[in-house]
Amino acid sequence: MTIGFCYVSGEWKLINEIQWDFMIDDERGCSLSMIHEDISYNDLIGIVFEDFGIDDNRNSVNLSYVSLSKLNIGSKEIPPVFIRNDRQVTPYLSKLRENGRLPLCVTIKRRTQISPLIVSNMIQPWDEDVSTHDWLVAESSNAFEVFITIFIFIMIYKNCKKYKILA
Repeated sequence: MTIGFCYVSGEWKLINEIQWDFMIDDERGCSLSMIHEDISYNDLIGIVFEDFGIDDNRNSVNLSYVSLSKLNIGSKEIPPVFIRNDRQVTPYLSKLRENGRLPLCVTIKRRTQISPLIVSNMIQPWDEDVSTHDWLVAESSNAFEVFITIFIFIMIYKNCKKYKILA
């Protein structure tokens, strides 16, 4: 079975520390689409990228929707409900079938990446015996380990320059 739904591009703002409002991106606006009720999170993300013409290599998206209950926590409204995986897509689709008018809120975030050229220019080995950073990065399959390795080498390099250990 397919379901028609509307998704809107914009960003959540907490107004006066009380109420959540979704500020619509006037340039991208909204889009309408039909999806299967058993759609996966990754397929839903793919539809959003395609329909809004977003480059998925340079951007990421956050999916969310407004809580239908206007419950308050203290003096604040309940924040938006974020969809981050397959398990969280199912309740959204269920609420969409019940309500019929529950737009999916799409926030587009530009990914920040450090150019490998910039990093390689920052890291200058002091001799061939000590320089193993290429091996460490090549052997690691975990992006976090690569980041930490590069960060450590940058800190070592900066401290060596600071204390004039390197010429």
